[in-house]
Amino acid sequence: MQWEKPKFTAGSLDYTPSYSEALLSWHEAGLFEQFDNFKRIFKLPWMCVWSGSLTPAFQTYDVRITFVPGFNDGTLNFAYGSVTVWVNNPILVRRVSEPEIKIPHLYEQPLPEKPPKLCLYLPSDHNWNTLSPIADYIVPWISEWLLNYELWHVTGQ
Repeated sequence: MQWEKPKFTAGSLDYTPSYSEALLSWHEAGLFEQFDNFKRIFKLPWMCVWSGSLTPAFQTYDVRITFVPGFNDGTLNFAYGSVTVWVNNPILVRRVSEPEIKIPHLYEQPLPEKPPKLCLYLPSDHNWNTLSPIADYIVPWISEWLLNYELWHVTGQ
């Protein structure tokens, strides 16, 4: 990315509002540069929500990304950053030939009124943190997850 990463040490609990807002802007700039169909749908000083569509192979999926960079203004305190991804459309479904088998790598199975949250990585593996660009890590992982979902529907693997 061409933008300078906000000056901060990952893991510190001193997430000031100005730092959180700078980090949100930095992630958003990279996301919008690389994926022009993503847009912001909600923003607060301590979180941002973006939506966009991805087509890994055959199907186009509408996804929503919520990012909380970490925030501490003396009242609200989120010590660690997080990113959450939902597939809004189409509704993810189990395989027709094996309806008893759950969709793999979801935090919970989809319900008509509640889209599923994708399990993209293990936080304990430290593959991603708030200083890892969402556009370079999270969005490609979403595409990879969706491609594997499509392959799972065909092969069961």
